[in-house]
Amino acid sequence: MQSPKLFAQDGNEYREFTQGEYEQHAADIIEYERQNALALEKAAARKTLLDRLGMTENEAALLLG
Repeated sequence: MQSPKLFAQDGNEYREFTQGEYEQHAADIIEYERQNALALEKAAARKTLLDRLGMTENEAALLLG
């Protein structure tokens, strides 16, 4: 399947992405997915720790605040 064409707006004109812009777009998607996976992993670790301690997020915030 061919990937969809992407367009950028220059003033009032629309143009297709250049090869460099397509490459940057692909790199941005990979970086977003990496950051999202790290955030989900961090949230799961925090939840596991709070469960082990028998605390809620609000209780932990009060304790640390």
